[in-house]
Amino acid sequence: MRRAFGVDGESEVQALLMELFTLPADSLPPSAARLIAGLAELLRRVEDTYEQNERDLSLRNRSLVLSSDELNRVNERLRDEAHAQAQAIETLRGTVNELLAASDMPIIDEGAAGLDKLSALISNLVHERSDIQLELEQQKFALDQHAIVSIADRAGTILYANDKFLAVSGFSREQLLGQNHRIVKSGAHPPEFFREMWRTIASGEVWHGEVCNRRRDGQLYWVDATIVPILDERGKPRQYIGIRTDITERKQMEAALRESEQRLQIALDAGSIGLWTWNLQTDQATFSSQWMGMLGYPPDAFPHTGQSWANLLCPDDRDSVQAALNSHLEGRTPTYEVEFRLLHRDGTWRWIMASGRLIERDGDGKPLRMAGTHKDITDRKSVEAQLRIALDNAEAANRAKSDFLATMSHEIRTPMNGIIGMTGLLMDTHLTKEQRHFADTVRMSAESLLGIINDILDFSKMEAGRLEFEDGPFEITPLIEGVVDILGPRTKGKDIDFSYFIPTEAHGVFSGDAGRLRQVLMNLAGNAVKFTEKGAVTITVGARHVSDDTTWLDVSVADSGVGIPEAAQGKLFAKFTQADSSTARKFGGSGLGLAISKTIVDMMGGEIGFTSKVGHGSTFWFKVPLRCISRVQPAQAPDNPLAGLHVLVVDDNETNREIFFRQLHSWGAVAAMADSATSGLMAIRSASLSGSPFHVALIDHHMPGMSGLDLAAVLRADPALAELRLILASSGNPGEFAEAGKRLGLSAVYSKPLRQSALLDCLMEITGKRPEQPVPVHSGPATDTATGMALRILVAEDNSVNQQVAVGLLAKLGHRADVADDGREALNLVQTCDYDLVLMDMQMPNMDGLAATAAIRALPGDKSAIPIIAMTANAMQGDREICINGGMNDYVSKPIDRRRLSEVLDRWTERVLGRRKNSCQPDSVASAEPHAAAAEPDIIDKDAQEGLIDALDRDVFIGLLTSFTRSMPTRLREMESALSDADMDQLKRTAHSLKGAAANLGLPRLAECFSHIEQAGMSGDHPAADCWFEKALGVAETTLAALSSEFGT
Repeated sequence: MRRAFGVDGESEVQALLMELFTLPADSLPPSAARLIAGLAELLRRVEDTYEQNERDLSLRNRSLVLSSDELNRVNERLRDEAHAQAQAIETLRGTVNELLAASDMPIIDEGAAGLDKLSALISNLVHERSDIQLELEQQKFALDQHAIVSIADRAGTILYANDKFLAVSGFSREQLLGQNHRIVKSGAHPPEFFREMWRTIASGEVWHGEVCNRRRDGQLYWVDATIVPILDERGKPRQYIGIRTDITERKQMEAALRESEQRLQIALDAGSIGLWTWNLQTDQATFSSQWMGMLGYPPDAFPHTGQSWANLLCPDDRDSVQAALNSHLEGRTPTYEVEFRLLHRDGTWRWIMASGRLIERDGDGKPLRMAGTHKDITDRKSVEAQLRIALDNAEAANRAKSDFLATMSHEIRTPMNGIIGMTGLLMDTHLTKEQRHFADTVRMSAESLLGIINDILDFSKMEAGRLEFEDGPFEITPLIEGVVDILGPRTKGKDIDFSYFIPTEAHGVFSGDAGRLRQVLMNLAGNAVKFTEKGAVTITVGARHVSDDTTWLDVSVADSGVGIPEAAQGKLFAKFTQADSSTARKFGGSGLGLAISKTIVDMMGGEIGFTSKVGHGSTFWFKVPLRCISRVQPAQAPDNPLAGLHVLVVDDNETNREIFFRQLHSWGAVAAMADSATSGLMAIRSASLSGSPFHVALIDHHMPGMSGLDLAAVLRADPALAELRLILASSGNPGEFAEAGKRLGLSAVYSKPLRQSALLDCLMEITGKRPEQPVPVHSGPATDTATGMALRILVAEDNSVNQQVAVGLLAKLGHRADVADDGREALNLVQTCDYDLVLMDMQMPNMDGLAATAAIRALPGDKSAIPIIAMTANAMQGDREICINGGMNDYVSKPIDRRRLSEVLDRWTERVLGRRKNSCQPDSVASAEPHAAAAEPDIIDKDAQEGLIDALDRDVFIGLLTSFTRSMPTRLREMESALSDADMDQLKRTAHSLKGAAANLGLPRLAECFSHIEQAGMSGDHPAADCWFEKALGVAETTLAALSSEFGT
């Protein structure tokens, strides 16, 4: 640039530029001015460019110098690296060739492979080695999980032990390594065992065996061991690898199996049990030595086949054995079990009990093999035969005992009927206090004796399995109240409140054995009264309707008596057992009541139990299922019959108050309670002042402080309480309060326990709530008949005392009675007089009750339909059936209880009314009773004869029958002679005797003939007697032939 402008230096350039810039602007053209203005910038830029080029040139020069040096150094380094790489490749090739040779692969020649190929080969080999290593590790893991592994040197020193070895032996790895294998030696093997092992492995061979070792804690364990020698290059062992499996559990099972087999063998030997197997298709069998020995044969005495066994089988047992075998093979029974006889070597028959099972079938499902046992039961069979003989003898003895009990029952009950009946009649007369005490003691003693007799008879029935149960309709309330009526007098002289409660849900008609329920309740409540001197006895009834026709009756009897010791509670329901021996001495009793009660309840499908605490009393309970016929309450006890009635109960006994409250509430009454006469008085006055007075006050007489009569006197002295009705309840005789009751204006005086039905009757009566046409609530036996109608009754009884008892009881019940001394007289009276009903004793001279009944049933017209009620002192099984089957309508047992007799008479009153109405009609038709128009009776009454055989024993019955048949020709000749002589009296007596005997022996057609002859003799009708005698001859011949065929008489 300086050369272009002709200047030498920078300063000249600057001076030149200054001159240009100082030129006047207006002296220059505009374009020249602009050029001069930009010239300085142009020169600066040119100068900068030159300077940059000079710098770049300088840098290039320096770079060329440096690059030349660096290139020399790099070349030197590359020559060194190339030489090193060549050496590395050669070394790598050698390594690869070694690996290839180890893997039996061809090696790489020198220069044949570059680095890439060698790298690829190495990568593949590494991967293969890794896979092999992984597989080895997995195999080692699997081996460690199952096997016990150790490595030992030639001396047996442990060099390696896996985790399984540690776990099984109980040692840690530190405790094992460096130790000899003797550390786990158990001492269970002899020295020769280990010497043989060392000889084997020292020779380089593998050893296998089972070894017993010992854990660190001393316990033994078994291993199945394999020891493998690791050989050196000379073929000598340098190490030993031991691989073991824990077989301790298997060894223990084997030991247990051996022990079990030994025990089985001992049991088979001791129990004389033989084993057998049988191939059903080849008939091949195996019989154990015990099997052969029990029959006396050596093991090889005969071929072991099914046929050999069949040859020993008793012919009489073949069918039963074949049936049992077929049943099992066809799958009808799970096992083959049968008893049969096999022939012993000594010629005797041995009883065998065989048990077996099919254990294999062939491919077609056909039976192939069976196995089982034989046991010799000959001795057992002998004992069973002896037991059968003993049982037959025992049953014969039991029948004799039953006959004896029946006879004794009759003989005892007959005088007992007189004692109890006469005592009852006596106590209804005017007696002094001392006389009444004596009479009451006699009555209670007689009833106690009767209770013991009944218990013994029931026990006899229980033992014989003949305890009978009836199924008939009944109501709960009369049943409970009947028991209360019977037991109530026993509380006299004791400070006991005897009460009961029957809820509304227990009303209705049920079906079951009311007599047995009454018996159970009598036992439980009787014991409660017996063992309670002071306090309360309460009967509570519940009913649970579980379905439309099934109801569970729940009854409990709670007392505050002596209680039962805990030690005696477990045996309380046992026979002849009482809680304390002193109990029997103090209170008496047979100890059978609870045992009989439990049997009855169990047989009715129920439950019975108790809770008790000494000094606090006991609660006995039972529950039985009953069939519910109707839940509808009786018409005489409608729902809420006392609705709106306000009643105050004044009683110091909490239980009585609670029961009265519940009962009054169930009747719809508004009830309040007071626990003393004073509080009762306050309650009555307070209610009167409040405008809601009580209508009735039910007051207990015996209360501390102010008595019931005292309270009644105070109330009657208050004019404001004149409308209050007062009822007095007392544990004493109500007659004692009669005068005071009239004086104080008492509405009623009742003796405790107070009947609920009687209380309801009384409350409805005194408050005017009774319907216009009242139907009395059934409250058990009354003092008159249920209808108030006096019946005319014939009593057929040969015992004079029993006659007086029956007549007296009937008179007390409002009936008129005539007496017949025997059945014949009863028959005559029925024919000649009009009776509403007959009470017929079963056993009478001349003609017994059954014969008399049969004769009455044979009468023409309505006479044959008269109700006949049996009276018998027999109490054994079948008595009732004999009576009913003999034509009687009902049954009462002796001693006759007034309540029971009243109940029976009440049942038949409606029938009697019907008969009376029919008899008043001029053209009355014959009764529809079966006996009124009975068809000609059978030659032999088998049912009657079976009943007699049961009662008398077959031999006794046949003896009676033989005596009768042998005397028949003589007696018939007597009748024929009487007819020839027109001796009608003799004819009548002979016919009567034969009629009774024939009827008793179950010969009804013959008895009918003799009955007609007797009637003809009584009426003097000779032609009729002749006619019937001719018929009797033919019937007698037919009868004797039938008896000869049936009994051989």
